[in-house]
Amino acid sequence: GFNLLKEKYPQDFLNTDKLIFANDSCYCLGEFDEIFAQIESMPNIDCFGLTDNEECAYHLQSYFLVFNPAVFREDFFDNFLQNVGQQQYKYDIIKEYEVGLSELLIKNNKKLYAIFGQDVVQNYSNQNKALIIKKTLRIIGLYQIIFGAKRIFNTLFKISDCYSYHNAFYLLILQGCPLLKRSIVLKNFSPKKSRNSSSLCYFWRKILDTETVFDGQIISHHATRISQVK
Repeated sequence: GFNLLKEKYPQDFLNTDKLIFANDSCYCLGEFDEIFAQIESMPNIDCFGLTDNEECAYHLQSYFLVFNPAVFREDFFDNFLQNVGQQQYKYDIIKEYEVGLSELLIKNNKKLYAIFGQDVVQNYSNQNKALIIKKTLRIIGLYQIIFGAKRIFNTLFKISDCYSYHNAFYLLILQGCPLLKRSIVLKNFSPKKSRNSSSLCYFWRKILDTETVFDGQIISHHATRISQVK
């Protein structure tokens, strides 16, 4: 995609003021207006991500990245992309290309920022814990005993390096994050019950119903389709 834009549409490339890299590891739950309003208000930042991570080294997670021209018009960025190759293991992909890209940007004095970074989410959690607990208890309702409210809260308030892959992502949704990592809900999907939306993780299905306008049935249909492919 990058090569196509740069080589086949050079004038469009020169006129581009933001370049977005996004992949299919997320469901889109809402609009990006507030995200890009925040991006536009921070012209000194060269690369934005939604979340960050400190495993291996500090980096922006690559499922959604926004680059300013100060990055995507640079030769070092072009060279990095041209040298991306197939890797056998996911860890190597993360280390070489996700972590590697952030390290390369930092090395070239580019400024990075995660809109829902670990510090941002932790501060939101600390300042709104009572409200979060109230909302969560309302969501799980009578299922507190079955699903274990304590277990949910343990993961909900665990703002670790991998906070974007477990229930703590709910805190991002409450702050207006328009994306949801697919793996959070799909790992709880049972192909044997694929025709029933209740086969989704109950907690996240209720979050979608109460906090977003996203149709949770879409996830059921998608999970059914990919389980059949497997």
